[in-house]
This record gives sequence, C-alpha cells and structure tokens, in this order.
Amino acid sequence: METLCWQEYLEALHLLKCDTHLEIRDRQINCVVLILAYRFGLRISEACGIRRKDLLGELDNLVVRVSNDEFRKVKTDAGLRHVPLLGRLTELEHSILSDWLTHIDHCLPDDRLKGLFAERDHGRRLVSQWRVASRIRDALRVVTGDPRARIHYCRHTFGTRFSFLLGNDDRKIESVQLRDALGAADGTLADDLKETLIDRTSTSRRGQWALASIIGHAYAGTTARYYAHLDDMALAMTAGAVLDTPLNEKQLLNLLGVKSRPASISGDSEGEELTETIRRKIGAESVSNLVMDRQPLSLPPPDYKQEREIAMNLQDVFRVFQAAIPDARIENLSALLLIEPDTVKQVLAEASAVAEETEFCSVEEKQTGFIIPDPAALTVNEWRRLIMAAKGQKKKKGFDAGLMREAAKIWKAGFSPSRGLLLLREGREEDMRTLATFLQSAGIGLDRMRLYVQENDIQSQWCKTYLKMAKEMNFVHENVKRLPPYPGSTYGKRRRPLEIGRVAFVITESGEGNIRSTKAAMRFLLGVATYASMECGQPAGELA
Repeated sequence: METLCWQEYLEALHLLKCDTHLEIRDRQINCVVLILAYRFGLRISEACGIRRKDLLGELDNLVVRVSNDEFRKVKTDAGLRHVPLLGRLTELEHSILSDWLTHIDHCLPDDRLKGLFAERDHGRRLVSQWRVASRIRDALRVVTGDPRARIHYCRHTFGTRFSFLLGNDDRKIESVQLRDALGAADGTLADDLKETLIDRTSTSRRGQWALASIIGHAYAGTTARYYAHLDDMALAMTAGAVLDTPLNEKQLLNLLGVKSRPASISGDSEGEELTETIRRKIGAESVSNLVMDRQPLSLPPPDYKQEREIAMNLQDVFRVFQAAIPDARIENLSALLLIEPDTVKQVLAEASAVAEETEFCSVEEKQTGFIIPDPAALTVNEWRRLIMAAKGQKKKKGFDAGLMREAAKIWKAGFSPSRGLLLLREGREEDMRTLATFLQSAGIGLDRMRLYVQENDIQSQWCKTYLKMAKEMNFVHENVKRLPPYPGSTYGKRRRPLEIGRVAFVITESGEGNIRSTKAAMRFLLGVATYASMECGQPAGELA
C-alpha cells in the first residue's frame, strides 16, 4: 500500500507540528516539506532543494517551480515543471507556510537565491535532507500503522488522488468514506482541478497528460501504471487503517472472513456465536470498539542525535534584539524567529534589566514593553555580523565560558552611557587583559584597541601600570583632558561625582571583521551580559 488518506495526512501534519522532541524551527521545516510532498507531489530531493524564489504567487494561488539549481538536479528533463496548488489550503497548512516564509525572509532578507530550508544565518547551507525524511517517515508510520511507510508515499498519493478525480465528478461519488479519503468532501475539488489543469470542468483525455506533466513524467502511462493506486485507496478505508470511519457489521464480517447468513448476526444463537468469533479474531469487546476506539497518537524520539540543543544560545539573543521593534508582541516575535515564546520573554526581561542598570538606553526607549536598545540603530548587515560573531564563540576550541562571564561583569561595572565608553578603574589592570582576550576571541584585533588616559593621571603609579600592560599587549594609548566619572562613584545627598582614577578602553572603527564599530561592540557586550545572566540562572543585577 503506497497511498495516504487525507485524514492520515492531516494527522501526520499535526503530529509534526506538535513534535516535542525537536526545536520549533525543525518542526516547522518538517511540516513544510510534508506539505510540498503531499500537496504538490514533489520528491524529497526536490522539496528540500527548493529555493525561496521558486515559490511563485500568493499562498492561495501558489505555484512551485522545480528546476535545476545549485542545491539539486532534477531526475529527468520531464521533471522541469511548474506545479500549481490544487484545492484550497487548510487553515493549518496556510499558517505553517505563512509563518515559515516570514521567518526565512527575516533571517536572510537580501539573498534571493537562498534555499527555502537553509540554516538561520547561511542561505546556501541546507538542513539535512535525511533527517527531514526520517522524521516525516516516523509520523507517517504512526498514523498509518504501516512499518514501511515513507515520504515517497505522498508523491504516489498525489498521483492517485488526482488521477481518480480527473476522471470523475466528486459530487457523484456516493461513498462518503472515499470522498473523505480523497480530501474531496466539499464536492468542488474535481471541478477546480480540471479547470486549473485543462481549463474545463468536463472529463477529458488531456487530464491524464496534464497530471503527468505536473508530477514530472514524460508519459501519461507512467503515472497511470505506477502512481494510480486506487485499490490501495480502497484498502485504506478498511478496518486495518488507524484513521477510519466506522464500517458496518456486514463489512467487518466479510473483511475478517467470517461466514454468516445475510441476516443480522444478533438475535439468535448462531448470531451470538458469530459475535464471539469476531471478538476472538480482533481481540475487542465489541465490533464498534475496533473502529471507534483510538489511542492518542504520539511520535517516538528521532533516530538521530540532535546536534543543536533546544536551549537558548548567544546568537539567539542577538536575533531577539534585532527583531524587537517597538510595540511588537512576544508571540509575534516567537513566530518570526521560531524561538519558544517563554525564551523570547526571558531574553527581553534579562536585557531590560541589564540596560536599565547600566543606563544603556533611556526608559522611554521601550520595545515590547521592555527597556532595550532600538534595533534600528544597527543595519541589517551589522546585526548579521554580530550573530556570526556570537556563533563563532561557541565554535572556537579555546572557548571559555568563565572568560565570557568575567568580561560581562567588567562591562556592566564600567560602561559609561554618556559617551558610550567602557571605563576601567585604578587597581583593576587585569580587567583590561581579560577584556582584550575575550574581544580577541570575538574577532577584534589588538590593533583596534585603544587606551584613553587623563593627562593629570599619567604620572600616577596605577596609570603607569596600565600603560605598561598596554605596551606589552601591543595597543596604543592616547591622552585626553577629561573622562566621564566612573559609574556609581558619587557621594553626598546631591550625588556629586567622586574622583576615582580611571582609564577608558576603546574599540576603534574598522572595515573588516564581524564587529566593525564601537556601537556594534557595545551591543555585542550587552548581549554577552544578557546571555551570561541567563546562563548563570541569576538576576542581571546580581551578576556584577
């Protein structure tokens, strides 16, 4: 049996949508691939190799273009085709496709040739086709009860459904079960199909050729011989299917091979014996239990080990920062980024606490009800480079989470909001080495680091220690007349500035690397402080 009933497809789609074993983005990918395979008849290689530009038109009139590109090679010349949407999308299908297109356009807005199922930050690097096919296979086997079910059954179902409907009027199909299995319960699918493919509502021999062209076959006979499994569709409506509509007792007797008179099986001794025979054969207390009682369906854990953890990581913090435009809602951010709503809320809450404590931005600067910097302060490319810098942190062999936390503490204690400087107080010379080491791991070279020193502090012993260390680390210093007071160094009721020896640690502009400006560097350290407070599991105010 190589077909899927409409109800089985919808149940599999629901299972993939609610798959608790995968992160939200992987769930969405699996759902979209299943839709492309079942509703458009695509092979798994064709579906996973689709580019964003291959989806043409609006969702309600979607056309999928299948062609050769850098991600895939079409099996034959007949496989080069345009496949229109046949029938209406359900609310669930429309929601899944809409959310995914919004997400992929947000992640890679400038790449027209990006893969539809690319990684978040790399439009030309696709997700694993084997993993997608494996998880969809799990869902299909659960809903059908067939241990051999695989995603290619969706393509065969595409040929079976429309081969039958092109030769029949769905309004004249007397079997409710058959109409439900074909997804033609509303009685309009056959007419819509014929009008789309052959521009007429009556039956025509051209319909089978039109079906072969959109399924990617050179000859209509190939589709009719290998893809029209009407006997399998009929078998799918029997007692062996997981998602059946109830059969009557006579049908069950025939299917089970129990001999009986045409009369009812109940009401006499022979009828009672037949009922007992059925019970023994099917192991059910009553005939109705066989088709009416269903256990809740659930997906098993995937066969493969997940490389990505479901927990939040540093690059996701910057994704939330970039998307947190004024008045955005938590659930909208979650749908856009495909990150769990609770995680988005936690990032915004921690970032708001850090920004408020360091006065990184004014209280009036609120996004989504939290005090965080306006994402428009950086360009799309600057945000993308920040995400790449964060991603590179975890990939480095010498990555030190303790170093990251120390750098976050130093930044929180010394950030001066008035001029956007990072101040280091006297007696904390090692803080400069810690910061320089951490920023080097983020791709900022020592040649871009500067030390600003007040002219009247140059002769002090603590300042000489700073200058000596700067010389050892090969970055230069500059003399300035005045630096802003060290954060929190005030006295008296009027909170007058308390003179504490201090130097300024500055990152200069550059045309290379992921972090090219001082403004971007401060955003990067804000994200690091936010992530460090989340990772430590303590409030941002206690981190320092």
